[in-house]
Amino acid sequence: MIRLAAIADIHARRGTEGVLRGLVEAVARDADLLLIAGDLTDSGLVEEARLLASVLDASPLPVVAVLGNHDFHHQQQLAIQETLAAHGVVLLDGDGWVFERGGVRLGIAGCVGFGGGFRPYSLESFGEPEWKLLYDKVVEESRKLDRGLAAVSDCDYLVAMTHYSPTVDTMGDEPPPLYPFLGSSELGQALERHGVLFAVHGHAHRGRRDGCTDQGIPVFNVALPVVQRPLIWRFDPRRPEAVAQPVAVAPGGPVT
Repeated sequence: MIRLAAIADIHARRGTEGVLRGLVEAVARDADLLLIAGDLTDSGLVEEARLLASVLDASPLPVVAVLGNHDFHHQQQLAIQETLAAHGVVLLDGDGWVFERGGVRLGIAGCVGFGGGFRPYSLESFGEPEWKLLYDKVVEESRKLDRGLAAVSDCDYLVAMTHYSPTVDTMGDEPPPLYPFLGSSELGQALERHGVLFAVHGHAHRGRRDGCTDQGIPVFNVALPVVQRPLIWRFDPRRPEAVAQPVAVAPGGPVT
């Protein structure tokens, strides 16, 4: 059995070391693998990435992550990637990665994603060149997700991770005018093309936890302000019908 934990929007910064250590210690007790779906740092500074790396060094778990919009803010995203990769974090950006245990292969694909909104009110390639450039970015991120999922398509289970949401379903209490900045239906269509078991994302701090794409792919908003503690799934080949729902939350009280 594989136990997968996921969280997003941890916003590492000076003063959060204790909270982050508690989160990582709780996950290490209950899971075999940790996904972090973006906003690893608070302001996109490499020193914040170093702080996070020092916390993750204390955990024996493999960590797989994507960047979030905060991680780009000071244009230090490459240094952030290099810092975390040097400490063993696997950062996905249109890539796939495989975790195997007991003959069960779990394929994980991820990218940052982008905004653009949700059908039928999503961005289209029409009008001024600037709108078309934005639409090109939306499509580029969807194609990245396609590539990553194709790379692990032979696994027993496929899980996708983005920072931006692939569905309007997890918007929850987010104001509708913000939807175009929080996710894109194009990402959801990539999930559907590959028959993903489920997907996780962050970014929508006032969203709700559970949702699905138009064709019913389960999607979970694992932003820390939404879930409070990492969600955990168990991939048990003896009970395949139970795998697509989180079955536990790391104990130890809410992380704030």
